[in-house]
Amino acid sequence: MEVNYSIRRAVEGDLRPIYEVWCAAAQRGRTPTPWPVMAPLFRHELTTGEMWVAEGLTGLVGFAALMLRGGVAFLGELFVSPEVQSRGIGRALLHQVLEARAGAYCTMSSGDARAMALYIDAGMTPRWPHFLLTASAIDERHLPGADVTAAAAPAGDPEFVAYDARVGGRHRPQDHDYWQRELRATPLWFKRAGAVCGYGYVWKRAGDAARPEAAGVGPLGALSAADASACAGAAVRWTREAGGAPSSVIYVAVPGQHGALPSLLRAGFQIREVETFCCSRAPAFVDPQTYLVASAPEGSSLL
Repeated sequence: MEVNYSIRRAVEGDLRPIYEVWCAAAQRGRTPTPWPVMAPLFRHELTTGEMWVAEGLTGLVGFAALMLRGGVAFLGELFVSPEVQSRGIGRALLHQVLEARAGAYCTMSSGDARAMALYIDAGMTPRWPHFLLTASAIDERHLPGADVTAAAAPAGDPEFVAYDARVGGRHRPQDHDYWQRELRATPLWFKRAGAVCGYGYVWKRAGDAARPEAAGVGPLGALSAADASACAGAAVRWTREAGGAPSSVIYVAVPGQHGALPSLLRAGFQIREVETFCCSRAPAFVDPQTYLVASAPEGSSLL
């Protein structure tokens, strides 16, 4: 059955309907993440990226968001209402956002075979599996990086932003502002014997009636694979020690090639979902052995 719709730029007034589409398409079978939690992310994508909506006769039926940072275009969102999926709306939205000029286009694909086929057809080749991990009980003896310490970096530290650009392949001060201001994430320098060996963020969230206390790691990285693995362990250890009682749930997202993955699984992390990183450029702009993306219960909207 044909669906009548038009594609246009998103505006502030679209954000709540966008959230409703996201809940229907991305949160099926789950307790939806509350609107106040998602609103800052969608607003950040709207104001610092390319955000488009598909509008039908009765309202929004789909949306897409592309974040262009330092010549890299990351597709963070592409969702269509379940009742009108497989009718060309997702393809039309993808075609629209990919008109942005970039040196590389990438996304983190879910397990939806239709989405994967769409990204491959658009030139984004699957590069590596990406594991979303969670843990509530951790055996710290298995965590790497016992000789690495963590110290908070100053808010807005330009050296911190520059280090992230070197490891993560993109200069993106606007995202650092989002992580620090909206998520209240703590920027950390990781040091071994007093010398910097990596960087990263850790966020912590108080529990409420709907959600347990939680914490997340990333983005995080180092200039070598060995240091990156050690820093990942140090970051998880920091979430357990900072501010008193350990968090109930910790979220970490790890590429398949990253050296910390076996250690985290041995320490008690479990795989809750597997995504696939797809990129139009090879080698990619970032090394999966040295970098972890920002992790959260809602997925990998900000690479």
